[in-house]
Amino acid sequence: MWQEYVDPVQSQMSTSVVGNFADEHSLLPLDQGTLSENCGVSFIVVITKSDLGKEFTDAQFAKINIELRKFCLGLGATLVFTSTKESKNIQLLQKYIVHRSFGTAFTSAAQVIERDSIFVPAGWDGEKKIDIIRESIPDVDSALEPTRDKARPVTKEQLIEAEEDQSFLKKLMETLATAVPSSAPKQRTMQEEPADKDSPLANFFSNLLKVCSAKDSPASAQSTMDSAATQAQLDRLLKSAQSSKAQPSRDSDA
Repeated sequence: MWQEYVDPVQSQMSTSVVGNFADEHSLLPLDQGTLSENCGVSFIVVITKSDLGKEFTDAQFAKINIELRKFCLGLGATLVFTSTKESKNIQLLQKYIVHRSFGTAFTSAAQVIERDSIFVPAGWDGEKKIDIIRESIPDVDSALEPTRDKARPVTKEQLIEAEEDQSFLKKLMETLATAVPSSAPKQRTMQEEPADKDSPLANFFSNLLKVCSAKDSPASAQSTMDSAATQAQLDRLLKSAQSSKAQPSRDSDA
């Protein structure tokens, strides 16, 4: 198929493929670099948003164009630049896909002049045609090199590797230890009060501290003796009251 391609303008035919009518002996051999990776299938490389090609300089765009055409040449692929914003090569791509799939008529020739509508059908391109771009722009080989050299150092500087968790926490602890005095946390702990004073746990510990402090105080023995004397006097009063109630009942029985 590649060798039988005929440009529609030169052939004056309704299709770009001659078919099986060509003599096998008349087919020209493939150029160097053509179909170097022949997979036996048809490829179409479609470049979208071709309207953005205006942002590149002539040398930069020529460098990109050369690399794309060499890539397509090795695969035997068709190269199409499309833009839905500018409506470039949308219908052409559809017609070409139908032509390659079903053998319908296709009369559009290759176009390599306008940036946003480049069309290189399979079988048309070659190394000699690609060399024409290099001859028109002498510095095309080094067109994109300054951009790459500037981008690499920036990428390395922005690259940040995450530190291991334990080492990071250890450094953070050392930083806090040097920034805050050692006595400050203890003083803050003594000054702080419980968040909830009425909680059962807080009341329990508060009463426990009061009992312990009372036992340890010197007046605890005296308070214990006073309470024992009061209890003894209360017992005597209860006994005398009971005896007085029992005496009238005996008199009435008599």
